[in-house]
Amino acid sequence: MDRRRTAEAPISRLARTISALGFLCGIAVSVSSCSSPPDNPPLGVSAPPPASSAVASSGAPSATGSSQSSKPTSPTTPTQSGGAEGASSASAAPCPIASASAIEAALGAAVTSQSTSSAGTSGLLCQIYLKKSNLRTAVTLYLSTTSAASLSTFKQAKRAALATGAVAIAGVGQDAYYDSNAFNLHFINGHYSGAVQIAGPSANSLRGNAEQVRSNIIKLAQSIAANQ
Repeated sequence: MDRRRTAEAPISRLARTISALGFLCGIAVSVSSCSSPPDNPPLGVSAPPPASSAVASSGAPSATGSSQSSKPTSPTTPTQSGGAEGASSASAAPCPIASASAIEAALGAAVTSQSTSSAGTSGLLCQIYLKKSNLRTAVTLYLSTTSAASLSTFKQAKRAALATGAVAIAGVGQDAYYDSNAFNLHFINGHYSGAVQIAGPSANSLRGNAEQVRSNIIKLAQSIAANQ
């Protein structure tokens, strides 16, 4: 009997040791599981985006340096100062605002085609196409006039234009200003006002000759103002 008890004692101690080790291992496994983040977040919790996504959505400028297009807008047909806007009664007759010889002198080429329309009760609008010009490209010339202009209204429009980049021009009628973004000059002479604009085949087609465009427009506007 004593011999049996002596043999069982080491076995019991071994069993208790194994049991204790298993318990400690279970604790270690549990601690490890709690300290590691889950692969998937709990329901209702969004996982943070990867670093690359955060950079992409940060609004950083692109390689162009701006999200805004640098391409200038296409020039628009000038409107008359005073009188109703819009044209009607189109005609292929020669433009009464400027003679063909004055246009050729200013742009270095003969008129290819043209049309004239009435604008309101006191205005005219001419659209003139030149297949060639001293600007090394085909151009469309817009001329508009009204005989019911108001100097105060013109001055107000001029102030607004100067605030956005236009420049005052001397030597054209009573007062004038030029918008280099639209290649557009407005002038007034008493109750008569007019606008001269040149447009190319595309928005950028005249940019390389901006000074020549300006010179052409001023020369033609001087001719128109002097003959009214």
